[in-house]
Amino acid sequence: MNYMIRRLMAIIVATVFPTTYCIYNGYTQSTAPSNFELAASQLGFNGYEKANVHVSAADQQEALLKQLQMAGYFTDEQLWRTLIGLGIQQPELAFKQLSFSMQQSKANQRDPNQFIAKILRKNLGKQTILDTEDMLDFILYTAQNAFGRAPGQERNTLCTENWMQCYQQAYVDNARILRLIDREVPLHKDYDSVWIAGASRFSLITRMVDYYYALLRYTLHIHGDVLVLAGNRELFANLDGVTPLIQDKLIEAYKTHTDVDTLDFTSLVEDNNARIEEGKAYILKLGAQCNIRLDPLSPFIQYTNQEACPPGRFPGRVYPNYAKGKSRKLTETVMVQNVIATFFDTKSVQVIDTATDRYKRPTTATTARDAAIAFMERIGAGTYGDKKEFVILYVTNNPYIERQTLSSQGILNKVVADYNRLHHTAYRVRLEGIGCKCQQNIARIHSEFAALIAEKWQKAYQGKTTKRAIEDLQFQHRNHLKTLPPIPGLSKEKRSITFFQHLFDVYLP
Repeated sequence: MNYMIRRLMAIIVATVFPTTYCIYNGYTQSTAPSNFELAASQLGFNGYEKANVHVSAADQQEALLKQLQMAGYFTDEQLWRTLIGLGIQQPELAFKQLSFSMQQSKANQRDPNQFIAKILRKNLGKQTILDTEDMLDFILYTAQNAFGRAPGQERNTLCTENWMQCYQQAYVDNARILRLIDREVPLHKDYDSVWIAGASRFSLITRMVDYYYALLRYTLHIHGDVLVLAGNRELFANLDGVTPLIQDKLIEAYKTHTDVDTLDFTSLVEDNNARIEEGKAYILKLGAQCNIRLDPLSPFIQYTNQEACPPGRFPGRVYPNYAKGKSRKLTETVMVQNVIATFFDTKSVQVIDTATDRYKRPTTATTARDAAIAFMERIGAGTYGDKKEFVILYVTNNPYIERQTLSSQGILNKVVADYNRLHHTAYRVRLEGIGCKCQQNIARIHSEFAALIAEKWQKAYQGKTTKRAIEDLQFQHRNHLKTLPPIPGLSKEKRSITFFQHLFDVYLP
C-alpha cells in the first residue's frame, strides 16, 4: 500500500510540477514587456482618454505597428536594410532574431488582414541583442521610410502609392488611434495667448476660421495676444493658390460660425491646375497692392532642375518673377497680413515675421522661437502681473496637431529656461494644441506620421545622450548609398516560443 502511494505521489510530482513550471514560465515570458513596448512607451504611446473614448497603450502601439506593416516596412529586405542602416553589431544574428517575431506575427508580408499586431507588440525585440535604445532608433528609422520627401519638396507633391489605395480605410482607422485624424478640442476656458501656426494660404484661412469658431463654440477667454506664426517664406502659386469655390466656402463658414469639419474639400483641394491659376492671379494682385513689382513681360518663373534654381528656390514651383532691381519679395508674412486685413478682425491679430536662415525657409520651430521670445517679453513687461504659470492655445489642424505642438513646446521650453536663468525667475509655459480634423490624403498623412515619430524620438531623448545621431536616422539625411550586404538565409532560428507563452500572448492583453 505504501509503495503504491509513493508511486502515485511520484507520478503526480513528475507530471504536475513540470507542467506548473511551464505554465508559470510561459506566463512570465508573455507578460514581460518587449523592448518594443518599452520604447513605444518612451515615445509617448501610452493611451489616452478623449470624448468618452478610452484608447489603451496597447491600442496605440498596435496601431503604430499596423501602419509600418501595411507600408511594407517589415518585409525581409526592409528589415535587413534597417539593421544595416542602424549599424547594429552582429546584424545577421539580429536579423534572425527579429525575423522570428515577424514570422510568428505574419508581419513580413503585405496583407494587413493576416498581420497579428498583438503578437509582434509583445515579442518585438524580446530576447534579442537589441536593447531599448536600439528599439527606439529602430522605430524612428523604420517610420522615416514614410517621410519620402526630397529636401524642399512640399507635401502636396507627394504621390499616392498602391497600398495606400488598397488599404485606405484601415490606414485611416489606425491613424485615428494615433491622433492624426480627428478634431482636438480645447481643455480649458481661459488662455494667456493664442498662437496660430502659419501655413499655405488655404491652411491659414482654414485655421483662422476654425479659431474663431472655437472661440464661440467653447466660450474661450483669451487674456493676451493672438499671433499668427509666419515668416519670410517666399510665396509660390502651387502652394498658396486657393480655388475660388473653396475660399468662398471658408469665408461663409467664418461669417456663419460653421464648423469647418462639416465642409468637404477633399476633391477640390486636389485640383492642382485650378489652384495654380488662382495662385498666380492672387500673387499678381497682392504684388500690385503692396507695390512689389513683377516683370510685366514674364511675371512668373518655373525652374526645371535644381542647378538652375537660385538659393532657396526649388524646381517645379511657379514663383513670382520680380522686376529687375527690386529687393522686396512676396512672403508668407505679406500674405498673412493681407488675409487678415481682407477677411478677419485686424485689431486683435498680430503677425510674427520670422526671417530666413541662409536661404532656409522658416519652420514650425523657428517661428515658435520668435513667438516664445515675444511672449516672455510681455511677461517681463508686467502684462500678466505676478502670474507664474501660463497656457497658450496653439491652433493648427490634423494631421499636424501633435507634431507641431511637440516641436513648438520643445523650443518654448528652451526660451523659458533661458529667461528663467537670466532673470532668476521660475515661469512655466505650456502649449495646448487644438484644431480641425484631417482632410488630407493618405500620402500626406503618412509623411506627417514619420515627422511625428521624429518629434517623439527627440522628446524621449531630451536631456539624454543618444546612441545614434538623429541625422543618421532621418530619411533626408541618412546614407541611402550604403552598400547592402546579401540578406542572410532564414534557417530555423533556435529561439522558440513555448506553447504556454504563445497561449498567454494570444489571450492576455
